[in-house]
Amino acid sequence: MIHFLKSTHDYDKASFYLANMEPLNESITFKTLVNATYVHIHQGDIKAAEKLFKKILNPTTDLYNLFICEFAKKGDVTSMSEYFKIMKTRELSPSLYTYNALLNGFSQKDMDHEMMTCLDAVLRDNLVPNFETFDILLNNVNDDALKEYFEKLYGRDVDKYKSFFGGLDDISTYNALLKQLSSRNMKREMIACFDASICKDVYPDVETFNILMNDENLEELIIFLEELKQRDLVTYSSLFNGLETEEITRMRR
Repeated sequence: MIHFLKSTHDYDKASFYLANMEPLNESITFKTLVNATYVHIHQGDIKAAEKLFKKILNPTTDLYNLFICEFAKKGDVTSMSEYFKIMKTRELSPSLYTYNALLNGFSQKDMDHEMMTCLDAVLRDNLVPNFETFDILLNNVNDDALKEYFEKLYGRDVDKYKSFFGGLDDISTYNALLKQLSSRNMKREMIACFDASICKDVYPDVETFNILMNDENLEELIIFLEELKQRDLVTYSSLFNGLETEEITRMRR
């Protein structure tokens, strides 16, 4: 019943059902405990959720994520970090969702150093940031600190630096990221982002070139396109299919 109510997002009824259940005991199934925990967290009753959580013998990463995310929203960095620490001692692998929640929590306390350490862990675990990751970073970390981080990453591992921008799925999302990078004058990161989209066969549209052809960025774009032309003429040519605006045609020349 709880699973059904949770799946329909009727959390008020699910909460009412929970309140009228017999006291939870060891006979309650794992699925019921998990769904009941989820309902309590959604209703903001973190203490009730923690009480149920203790009854679950082998909690998963997703369950820990529920608590980490909830504490992050509240800005409770201590509790958030404690759940993450326990999860790691259980040898569970954090997901990108886990790290995004941690970044969100640290950002609320202006903990730039902890955010950069968290970002290192993302890369160390071979995860690739998504738009949420970038959105948190670009809107909360000091631009100079973020540029310094990218500079160190580039110097340490160019391939890892390039793959850093490969976690987006469509051109509209890449364009949104390019706009954010452009507003912070992160030219090299813009080109790395553009390159990553091409490597994923996510090809530019007119808006992409409008962002990249900003006067301050045009020189870097031309250099990159010339290198791409020498490296892969087919891919280079395919970038411009259907995009023969006057400005783009002039740039190609």
